[in-house]
Amino acid sequence: MSKRDARRNLGLQAAEEGSSNTGLTLEQSVIEGYGLKGIERASSRSLKVTENAFSFGRFTLTSNRLIIPEDTSLDEWSELGTVLFRMQGSMQWLIGDWLVYGERQFQQDRRAIAEHFSLDIHTLDNYAWVARAVSDSLRKESLSFGHHALVAGRSPEEQVFWLDQAEANQWSVAELRKAMSSNRLSAGNAPRLALADQNNRLVMNRVWRSIEHGQEIKGEDIAHLRRWLDEVERNWVIKR
Repeated sequence: MSKRDARRNLGLQAAEEGSSNTGLTLEQSVIEGYGLKGIERASSRSLKVTENAFSFGRFTLTSNRLIIPEDTSLDEWSELGTVLFRMQGSMQWLIGDWLVYGERQFQQDRRAIAEHFSLDIHTLDNYAWVARAVSDSLRKESLSFGHHALVAGRSPEEQVFWLDQAEANQWSVAELRKAMSSNRLSAGNAPRLALADQNNRLVMNRVWRSIEHGQEIKGEDIAHLRRWLDEVERNWVIKR
């Protein structure tokens, strides 16, 4: 599929051929559109989007460069920094939720999205899988996307437990992984293994049915099983 075809499938062709200005204020596009919290009102600043860059006020942001005018004031510089840092820890969630919505409402093809934006399909699979697996009511702003990715294969009850523990103890992602791995499993308490989780059984059954009928396996199911196998390798202890 060519990039032009991918753009057309994603409904992006008309937007690229038309005006590059979305007409959205920063508050509308970032706070309302993306659900970020705590970003101050940005006065008359607006977000303008082109194919290779976007601008916020007088600043231009590309994939590898921030262009700052020499006469930038301290207030302007500080305002942009606030936006950048608050978006930094949110982009994976925002993209994940965007993907899930597009697939649910518009049947958008994730492979076409990956091709259009020159992204790794497995990265998008991960974003969408975590966003779908961890409901927004359970997400903690004090923890990173990586924390939530570690618990995404667990039941909601287990997600709450481990996220609460990570928040209370101020664990890094590595520390949370270590704590979860130290909760070793054996034949005596095997029901606690992820294999016993109903969601994992449903995914496994869905994959097996796809194989039996020669159908394509969803990328999110493959990503789910990869994480489940990683968890089995970390946690399963066979009694000898």
